This record gives sequence, C-alpha cells and structure tokens, in this order.
Amino acid sequence: MVKPKILLSDCFLEACRYNGAIVNDDFASRLLKYIDYIAVCPEVSIGLGIPRDPILIQISNNTKRLIQPSTGLDLTDKMNTFSNDFVKSLDIDGVILKAKSPSCGVYSAKYFLENQMQSGKGPGFFASAVLEHFKYIPIEEEKRLLDEGLRYHFLVRIFAIGDMRETLKSISSYKELIDFHTRHKFMLMYSNQNIMRQLGKLTASSSKEPLENTLSIYRELFLKALNTKHKKTSHINTIEHMFGYFSKRMSHKERMHFMEVLRLFKENKINLLLLLEMIKALALRFEEEYILNQTYLEPFPKELL
Repeated sequence: MVKPKILLSDCFLEACRYNGAIVNDDFASRLLKYIDYIAVCPEVSIGLGIPRDPILIQISNNTKRLIQPSTGLDLTDKMNTFSNDFVKSLDIDGVILKAKSPSCGVYSAKYFLENQMQSGKGPGFFASAVLEHFKYIPIEEEKRLLDEGLRYHFLVRIFAIGDMRETLKSISSYKELIDFHTRHKFMLMYSNQNIMRQLGKLTASSSKEPLENTLSIYRELFLKALNTKHKKTSHINTIEHMFGYFSKRMSHKERMHFMEVLRLFKENKINLLLLLEMIKALALRFEEEYILNQTYLEPFPKELL
C-alpha cells in the first residue's frame, strides 16, 4: 500500500507550541507509521521563538491582520509571504493542522475585534493559503478527526490519492490506466457514481488521445469524486452492487442472512467493517478476483480504524 504524503503541524511531533508544549494526538501518532510527512510550524518559520507570546487574528476595517498583542507586532505580511511560498512547493495528498491556531486552524481559529471582543471563527493565515492552493485534497484539523465518520473518509481519500499519485506517475499505457481504474471502481461508486461513469468512458474511449492529456483529465475527475460529501446510502448502494456478484450462487438462507446484516448496518447496529469482511469472505469463497482486488474492501491499513 502506497504511503500518502501528508502535511502536518509540527506541534504533533515537536515541542513548538507558543507555550513550549507538544500536542499529544493519538491519531496523528498512529498515522506516522503509514505515511510520509512534511512538518511545519508557520509561527516558528517566520522567526517567532519557543515559547513565544501569543498571536491572534484581528479584524480591522474588514481586513484580517495577524497581531502579537504584547509587542504590537503586525505579522500579517510576513506570514502571508511565508505561507504562499511554502504551499507552492508542496506535492501532497492530505493535510492535518492544529485546531484553534491563528496560523493553522482550518475551521476554528478565533477572530477578534480591535477591542479584543471575539468576532467569529474561520481559517488561520497559513491554513487559508493551504485551502486556496489545494482545492480537492483533504484538509483537516486534528480535533475534527475525532469523529469516526470524518476520520474514515479522510483516510479513504489520502490513501486513494497517494495511490493515484504514484500510479499515474509511472503509467505508460492505457491498459495500466484501465487496471488502476478497475481496482478503484467500487471506491469511485461509493464516492460519486456520476464521475465514476465519466472516468469509465474516459478510460474506454480515449485510446487515440495522447496518454498525458487523458491522465491529466483523469486525475482531476478522480480528485473531484473523492471530494464528494458522502452519505451512508453510498456505502449501502456499493455493498449491494458487490453482493450482486455472489447472490445467485448462494442459498436462499445465506442471502437472507446477508440482507439481515445489511439491515443492521442501515440501523447503525453494526459497523461497516463487518459488512466489508463478509463481502471479502464471499469473494474468497467464490474466487472472485475482481472483487478481491477492489480497494474499497480495504482502503487503508486496518490498524488505523
């Protein structure tokens, strides 16, 4: 399994917070074994020390400024210059940044008025540059990844995008592209059926086009598909399609048992992993290699669940 390239806030790895502390995040720690990462602390990178006086985002004349209240320093231009230059150099598959940070918070950086009253929340300065530069890769802060559903979708995306990055880099024929698309077909069905169909037509009918052009279009559509907001019904529809490969070869009682388990999943009484293991067991029983090769069955290392 390809290791995704992930941008991480350095405070998950080093004691570089404004108060000299390290952020102990269980998920980020477990993830390190399975990824290649680039670590960054924007505040240290623009010359602020460890520890350092806090900085904040101040709204003045409808403009955001990055201020260090204790010194009166306006760090806006310095942070913007660093952030924009830094993100341009990146080739990454996903991002995890520190929640609530005025530089790294993706959704939760606090905004203040000049009288120090809070005035909403949003992305910090560095996070804003990341969001603007990367339209379709997953960008999260660690607190949101405590949510099981968000964490699952984040992992699905970073490992699929990493696989695509490495595979498309070395593809030399349309056959190789079709093989990649075939492995990800049910992943794409779960993500976005309309784009799945577009990609199927692209790989089947573009053989007279220069391969480089087709790969560029494929990459953009693949990223858009994975960026789709997911619903539980997407899993149910995908699993029902996979089950169709076996149902006629099973006894009536076996089919009824599977449908009962699917009902329990719909009612949130069992988790997705059990259903995926059942599908995998059926694929092994009936020697259905097409299903066994699907990334949807194991989109990322199980140790990260």
